[in-house]
Amino acid sequence: MDGLLPRTLSGQETPFGKQTLERMTARGWFLAIVFCVVATAASSFRIVLAPGFELYLGPLFYLLAYRIGGLRLALPMVVLTMGASVLWWGHVFTMVMAFAHVVFVDRVRFLGRSLAIATVVFFLTIGALAAYLFLHFHYGASPTIIALAIIRKVINEALMAALVD
Repeated sequence: MDGLLPRTLSGQETPFGKQTLERMTARGWFLAIVFCVVATAASSFRIVLAPGFELYLGPLFYLLAYRIGGLRLALPMVVLTMGASVLWWGHVFTMVMAFAHVVFVDRVRFLGRSLAIATVVFFLTIGALAAYLFLHFHYGASPTIIALAIIRKVINEALMAALVD
């Protein structure tokens, strides 16, 4: 399944592909480039709500790209939007989690096409286990800190997925 857009009447499997790129006008290319620039810039900043709790907009943009064009568009958007996390933290864990998140959402769907439900399921299962292992072995974090990090991640990702839904 690719994104939310239905299959076309011509039998085309994906809504985004070579034919779409060939049909794009100069205005379409301009809007696509502007979207990528805005997504990259907005994802490079964390919105601090309280000490230790911040929102980041990367999932909003890569899930929106997923809705528009499926995996073909979402995976490059993950690199654009989550690339700043490498500079923030010095590792690629969050980028790998974002890749896994998009692939999970694409392969497993709950209650129809809800990104929010699939996101919560992913981050309470695979994401929580991966975060626990990473934070425990890489940082030596305590279980309390790990639990808070997982809760923060679930809240942020579910909120962004709900906005796209």
